[in-house]
Order: sequence, then structure tokens, then C-alpha cells
Amino acid sequence: MEINRLAAQLAANIAPSASDDDVLRLCIGMALSQDMTDEELALLVSAVDQYDGRREKSHPTAA
Repeated sequence: MEINRLAAQLAANIAPSASDDDVLRLCIGMALSQDMTDEELALLVSAVDQYDGRREKSHPTAA
């Protein structure tokens, strides 16, 4: 399973009005459908944040 490919797929389908919670729900849904581990889910969320740069400003870990 390619985390980056899945992240790009998710980021491409995120609505501009999607909240951080909405994005997290999409990531969790993808993780469940792919039988990912917690660590893989964390990598997926991080990768989606990188692909979806507009969210970085509101992300609590963004510097």
C-alpha cells in the first residue's frame, strides 16, 4: 500500500470548505478500508496535510 498515493487521492477529493475534522474523518475511513495500522494512519494524515497545503496554516503543528 502506498501512503503517498492514497494521500494524493484523498487531497484531490477534499472540498475547499472541508474542516480539519472532515479531513480527519476521510483519512480514518481510508485507513479502515485499507486495514492500516495506527502508525500508517498517522503517516496518511501527515501526507494529506502536505498535499493539501491550504490547510497547513490552520494545522496546530504547523510552524
